Amino acid sequence: MRETCGLECDVSVVPGVTAVQVLTAAHGITINRIGEAIHITTGRNLHATSEKDRRNCVVMLDGGAAWQDAHTEHTYIWWGAYLGTPQQELRHGYVKDVGDEIAELKASLREEHGWIMDTYLLREVD
Repeated sequence: MRETCGLECDVSVVPGVTAVQVLTAAHGITINRIGEAIHITTGRNLHATSEKDRRNCVVMLDGGAAWQDAHTEHTYIWWGAYLGTPQQELRHGYVKDVGDEIAELKASLREEHGWIMDTYLLREVD
């Protein structure tokens, strides 16, 4: 990439832990169930995600509350903000039960801190 964009610098990549790993570890869950795929998308693209891909769907970069418009009565959410920091916030439950609460909390946290970075897993629970 450096060759194609004209940058002259050294880059050192240090492997680390992802937000998805911190989210699942903090909630004490696995990212998927046996034999099921994982789909990762953005909040902006969640509405276009197929029902099949929403069985285990990780959402990042959601500027709003896309879970509110992309759930069924069986959709469970594991949500986290500021993952891995002292400000970490976690919530979980069926979207129909906790979706509004998480949306309000997210708005409040954005107001308090001036920014927010959240990640969540949506899973269809049969």
